[in-house]
Parts: sequence; C-alpha cells; structure tokens
Amino acid sequence: MTQSTDINLQKLTRLLSAHTGADFEVFRPAFIGRLALARQHHFGLHTLEKYLALLEKDPTEITVLANCILSKSPGKASLPPTELHNKLYAQIPGFLTDSAVVMFDQEGTILLAE
Repeated sequence: MTQSTDINLQKLTRLLSAHTGADFEVFRPAFIGRLALARQHHFGLHTLEKYLALLEKDPTEITVLANCILSKSPGKASLPPTELHNKLYAQIPGFLTDSAVVMFDQEGTILLAE
C-alpha cells in the first residue's frame, strides 16, 4: 500500500470509530480497505478519497460499511468472537443481529432475510 492509501485507511478507520463509537482499529487495514473498495465501486467512485467524501456527507453509508465489515470479519480480530461482537454490536444502532442472514445483490446492495 502507498503512504496515501495508508493515510486514507486511517481516516476511514477513525471515521467508522467516531460514527459508531466502536474501535475499528482491531481490524486489519487491508480488510477494511477491501470492503470499502467494494462499497466505493457500488457508487461508481474511483478513489478512496471520493468515497471518504461521500461518507462524510452520508452517515447512513458509514453504518452500511460498518455492518459489512463486522458481518464479514472472519477472525473477529484478536478478541474472542463473543467479546468483540458484544462490544461492537451494542454500540452500533441498527446493526445486524447474529440471527440475520446477509445477502448482496449484483449491485452490492445489502438484502436481509431472517
């Protein structure tokens, strides 16, 4: 990763943490970056800087990205899964529950089914 990308991923992590109240620094930057890239492409944006600008204007998209990160986290960082889930789920309004099934359509829009 370039220095510019690292700086933007740090900004993204801080934005997620500020919006949700949860500590997203427990996730690897590359993991957050891959999911942010998918959301970025969903909006037809070609740079992380443009996606960050969108996030700053649209708090709903920050919540969507946070949900994507938490629902796709394979190892749940270094904390035991239940501890991390309890810590993060409780802090994010409207977060997906453990019983929710998460599906995406071809455009990357989240579809939920229980």
